Amino acid sequence: MSSFRNRWPTPGLWFALLLCALGALALLSPLFGTASSTTVQTIVAAADASAAEAHPDRNFGGDASLRVDGTKPVTNAYFRFNLSAVTGSIDGVTLRLYVENGSREGFDVHAVADSSWDESRLTWSNAPSFGPVVGSSGPVDNEQWVSIDVTQLARAGGLVTVAITSPEAAPLTLSSREAGSSEAPRLAVETTASSPPTNTTSPSISGQPIVGATLSAAAGDWTGTAPISFAYQWHRCDSSGANCTAMPGATDSSYVVSWVDVGATLRVAVTGSNAAGAATATSSATTVVTALESRDTTAPSVPSGLAVGAVTESSIRLSWAASSDDVGVAGYDVFVDGLQVDTSSATGYTFSGLACGVSYMLGVDAYDAAGNHSSASSVVAATSACADTVAPTAPGDLAVTGTTSTSISLSWSASLDDVGVSGYDVFLDGTKMGPTALTNYVFGGLTCGTGYTLGVEAFDAAGNHSTLASLGAGTSSCSSATDPVIAAAGDICNSATSCAPTADLLDAMKPDGVLTLGDNAYNSGTLSEYNTYYRPNWGRQDAIVYPNPGNHEYDTTDAQGYFDYFGARAPGPYYSYDLGSWHLLSLNSELSVSVGSAQETWLKADLAAHPAQCVLAYWHRPRFSSGSSHGSSTTYATLWNDLYAAGAEIVLNGHEHNYERFAPQNPSAVADPKGIREFVVGTGGASHYSFDAPIANSEVRDNTSFGVLKLTLHPDFYDWQFVPVAGASFTDSGSTSCH
Repeated sequence: MSSFRNRWPTPGLWFALLLCALGALALLSPLFGTASSTTVQTIVAAADASAAEAHPDRNFGGDASLRVDGTKPVTNAYFRFNLSAVTGSIDGVTLRLYVENGSREGFDVHAVADSSWDESRLTWSNAPSFGPVVGSSGPVDNEQWVSIDVTQLARAGGLVTVAITSPEAAPLTLSSREAGSSEAPRLAVETTASSPPTNTTSPSISGQPIVGATLSAAAGDWTGTAPISFAYQWHRCDSSGANCTAMPGATDSSYVVSWVDVGATLRVAVTGSNAAGAATATSSATTVVTALESRDTTAPSVPSGLAVGAVTESSIRLSWAASSDDVGVAGYDVFVDGLQVDTSSATGYTFSGLACGVSYMLGVDAYDAAGNHSSASSVVAATSACADTVAPTAPGDLAVTGTTSTSISLSWSASLDDVGVSGYDVFLDGTKMGPTALTNYVFGGLTCGTGYTLGVEAFDAAGNHSTLASLGAGTSSCSSATDPVIAAAGDICNSATSCAPTADLLDAMKPDGVLTLGDNAYNSGTLSEYNTYYRPNWGRQDAIVYPNPGNHEYDTTDAQGYFDYFGARAPGPYYSYDLGSWHLLSLNSELSVSVGSAQETWLKADLAAHPAQCVLAYWHRPRFSSGSSHGSSTTYATLWNDLYAAGAEIVLNGHEHNYERFAPQNPSAVADPKGIREFVVGTGGASHYSFDAPIANSEVRDNTSFGVLKLTLHPDFYDWQFVPVAGASFTDSGSTSCH
């Protein structure tokens, strides 16, 4: 028997096989057509936080890991995504979460209608409610990505919030956006690109091209991604349909033929637009426009009821009652001092480009489609007076109200102005130091025992400045070198090396005291983390440290790692002590500070026992902050009220990983020379956070440099200086008197 490879097909059989192959290719060709324009866009979570029933007023928005636990008390997680950058039509959306610690039951995904929550303020008490389950993960292992289809929740340009719950008693841990870009929660959004409009059948015009007749435009047929909107522009052309010119104001889908069109032809251009682009198509020309045999010769009635409306330095608004006509009013001509300046289809017009403080004769007549014009009506009206050019009076009664070795306080009597004083510019030896809305100013950062010339001038909203008023004054004699120096910062060590540069600053500075402002050892303030990260660095100052705990210390039950490490240096959850002539209080932002609480009762008693001293208080979470991660918190208003009533000078905080200095202010965030100056010093070395727009009284902000705040505590004033780590350049310094 011969083998198959030796049985060659006959020529006829070859031809048949070729026809079969070609037929198969024809059937398969749709499978290899042009690929659709599909794109997958990755959207990282804009906000995320856990909400724990066991801690109903505690915020976890800054944590790198989010806990989900179905055990009573329950813990849920929230994620918000912003789809404003998504373009095209959404075909599918997949939620992708990185599971650090898994479970047998996995987790459920719920839709959340309210996306207005704030990551830095979300707690169990204010967390938005969520709907039924829209997807479930099933069992999940440790350290893996899990994907859930959430297409039903998404829409382009909108916000999407989901809640994650667990049906199982065992806790589940998910990575948050603070964990870094490699593990941040995200949406994979699959979109199809929009196609621009294309005209397939030209626009057309219906109606007779006769004077007074109405022509209607049809857009024609178009392809492209819906919705497509249409705009119209009518053109007047010569009798052959060429040399076309767009007619101003003729932008509706219909057009009333007028006498000026006689002898011409008309076309309409239609522009189709959608999100992907725009295209324009033009109709064929009409036949030549002709006139009716009986021409309209009756003019419209004269416009009446002329009324002047809004007036500015350069414009006047005029309105009038509609005219009447036997056929119909086509529009109105408008005039300035007898000269036509424009036309209007409405019964009102704003005359612009006028001179300030000048009277004008404004007129209007009516016309119809046949070109008949009424007589003109007119009215005299004037623009507003010209801008303010009168400067305020010079400030008077300049007086020095206080001095220290590095500052001089100056006050003056208010200036007067024909419109109103907007503020004052202050000068030191001829150099402008800045504006102020107050009638007092503290010149800081001066040299002890030195004379200066202080100046102030008033200005108004128009930019007019008064003459400069000045006064000579000097700082106090230089202070003693024995006044205590302290150094402070928070958010310090998240590794054995991150806080080494700031620890070196402390070694070089040799302060009399070191204040930690909380979150001293990440991520949970365990004794092991303190010994591994903190002790080799800031631990070199343990003999002079006055510590304070943050929210990460309380991730360990009762902050036990913090108290075990510091021992007698942390005599209680809150405590006070004296340095030089100053009284300092270490308060606890993680315990209740409400009115009448144990901590607030203790604070008031302690302040009453030290009425004559300069006072400094510090705790972790700030009352005021321009930071974007946590921001301000009214929770600590009670502490501010008590400290302000006692005349405290300084409050120090951390929590926001940046540096911010505020002007002295009262508890209502109003600038007040007798108020408290707050410093946010979250610059110990852990990381940097960004800022939102500056809030009231914020004077200085920086999120580029790690460093510590150095404070020299003199008997009746203090000096401050932000000292950056080696290689960083930001600095800030000044002096302020005690109250």
